[in-house]
Amino acid sequence: MDKLAYTQFLNSKHTTPRGIKGLYYWWVTHDTEDNFKKNIDKLEYYKHNPITYKINEQLFRSNFDFDDKVGGMDVDVALGCSHTLGIGHSIENTWPFVLSEKTDRIIINLGAGGHGVETSYINLKKYNKHFNIKNVFHYQPIQSRYYFYNGKHCCFGVTQEDVDTSYNDEYRKQWLISDELILHNHHRGIDAIRGVCSEYGLNYFCNEEPPTASNFDWKVDEFRVNKDPNAGDIPARDLIHYSMLEQKEIANWFYKEL
Repeated sequence: MDKLAYTQFLNSKHTTPRGIKGLYYWWVTHDTEDNFKKNIDKLEYYKHNPITYKINEQLFRSNFDFDDKVGGMDVDVALGCSHTLGIGHSIENTWPFVLSEKTDRIIINLGAGGHGVETSYINLKKYNKHFNIKNVFHYQPIQSRYYFYNGKHCCFGVTQEDVDTSYNDEYRKQWLISDELILHNHHRGIDAIRGVCSEYGLNYFCNEEPPTASNFDWKVDEFRVNKDPNAGDIPARDLIHYSMLEQKEIANWFYKEL
């Protein structure tokens, strides 16, 4: 693939194919109105503090589009999956927003829900020349999510259930969710992102060890349905993603690394 073709590939729409531009009150799959009603006894906070998701033209959670009007701005960038996008939280309770208040610098949230480390790499490659990036903050749990391109930038996640029910090929069955391949795929992506940051002189901060107080082992599924939060904490509205305090702990960890 020549350089021009690769540039066209990076600039193709969209690197995070999720919905269309607009204002949303719920998020597909997890943070749904039905789930909220079923668990209303655990979600009293959200009865009085509803959530909105503002999705920009590039399909990221942002109050503005990434166009020429904001290109060249001095910014920091947040990379990651749904924990970075902030599913189940108002934007002011997401770790990128909390961190931006600490640094007093705009943070471009490139979190892509349901995607893995390879999408984070592509998103950084795509936008690293659009903004004048100073710092890259990358929170990426290690998961068996694999990137592919079929005219769109897509990702599929492989679980034991998928292997048992959908894949008969022995290679897929044995290796797509193997520790070896999951870790290889993750660290290859981290190294690629670190290389981009080094090439362009960007400061890179990555959670190579999970910074939350619970310090989850990477093999433990961080999606904890109906999680009971610690005293004084508030769960994500979908009862699956990290709580408010855990979001703040991620922001504090990155701030201490500066």
